[in-house]
Amino acid sequence: MNGRAISRTGAVFALAGGLVLAVALVDLGRANLLFTYLCPPAFALALFVATPMVVRPQNAVDRTLVGLGHQSYSLYLTHPIAIAIATAVALPLRLPWYLAAVSMLAFSLILSRAFFLTVERPFMIQAAAAKVPEKSLAVG
Repeated sequence: MNGRAISRTGAVFALAGGLVLAVALVDLGRANLLFTYLCPPAFALALFVATPMVVRPQNAVDRTLVGLGHQSYSLYLTHPIAIAIATAVALPLRLPWYLAAVSMLAFSLILSRAFFLTVERPFMIQAAAAKVPEKSLAVG
């Protein structure tokens, strides 16, 4: 297993199968042609490269991306609010679109991190502490 969830060969076959399925299911109209043929292989390549990083993070970039993955639910919950606030600030300032986009991304990450640290993680710790061991549930 080499410390991975699945072997690289297994990952290649799974990702290739996913690519075949994606191409088969997506409308192959002219507007979707680029999306159909470029996004699935890019996604498959990203998963293939990320597999060892997630299992054994070896540098700061790996640890940062894995940490962002841990707080991804907080990012999912808070990004619409963060984007709305950043938009309300960026529009009156008449920021160029690229600075507005960067500010929205940065504020989304900051707000999600704050939410993760103050809401999600404390409840995860509390839930883990409240778990009843399986042995104590056994009768007999």
